[in-house]
Amino acid sequence: MFRAAASYSGAVHPLYRSPDGGFSGPDGVKLGALTCLVDWKRVWGEPGYPFDTADPADLRQQWLWKRNSPLEQAASLRGTPLYLSYGDGTTDGGPGWSWGDGDRPPAPSPARCTDPPAHGTQDPVERAVYGMNQELRGKLTRLGIPATVCASRGGHGWPYWERELVASFPMLMRALGA
Repeated sequence: MFRAAASYSGAVHPLYRSPDGGFSGPDGVKLGALTCLVDWKRVWGEPGYPFDTADPADLRQQWLWKRNSPLEQAASLRGTPLYLSYGDGTTDGGPGWSWGDGDRPPAPSPARCTDPPAHGTQDPVERAVYGMNQELRGKLTRLGIPATVCASRGGHGWPYWERELVASFPMLMRALGA
């Protein structure tokens, strides 16, 4: 469907359940809807177990959540250039990069992609995003689907996304033939 795909702190597994009881995928959908002043159930409905009920047989609209999940649809990404970037939730010191002067921003250093072994504790949203992206990354690897991945120290905010947009831009333009 797409010539390329890039994700910047993306909620790539909407049915993610935090192993430590933290922020989950449905929490992200609910927060996003609240921010936009809409009913979160109008996005994909209720996911059911284990998020909205204790009954394992009650899966409600979980099929719809899976249909819209990059993790669940990973096999269909074969042949699509992919770029995944996400942080560990640690925001001390900022992204270590700024747009700079002029029209052309400096290329972010490859050293930024430190691949932290665990999520930090400061940013609950990016902690969940870290877990989601780790799962997608693992599934892509198991399926033999290549992806450019930059996991780094960082939080859920524009300074980090802007840096990664600049880093992924050449790959996206090549995929478009530009």
